[in-house]
Amino acid sequence: ENYDCIVDFFGSAKTALLSLVSKAPKRLGFKLRLRRFAYNYPCKIKDSKAYSALHKLELLSPLFKINKNDLKIDFPLSKKDKIFAKKFLTDLNIKEEDFLVSLSPVSRQAYKVWPAKRFAKVADW
Repeated sequence: ENYDCIVDFFGSAKTALLSLVSKAPKRLGFKLRLRRFAYNYPCKIKDSKAYSALHKLELLSPLFKINKNDLKIDFPLSKKDKIFAKKFLTDLNIKEEDFLVSLSPVSRQAYKVWPAKRFAKVADW
């Protein structure tokens, strides 16, 4: 295939190599270690703690004018979702004025999964 542009959102060694061998005239990817040499538009991550969608938008900035100030997380809830949540919390005797914290002990990457005992310690705190 002849590609005009490759945008490597994943940024692994394998995807960097695939980007390079594609011979696409425009190859965008994160400026990470040796991988940066696979791209002719390497992008340095400015804020490592920023929302990951922002990092992906920054990859596109050499080619497009990106308004990064208008980035917000949308989490639409239906009326049915709200009714379910209200009943669920009421059944647990949790009131609207209570301070509520949610912990999510999951990750798509196995090496990023924190041990359950540590989550338990955080929850007990």
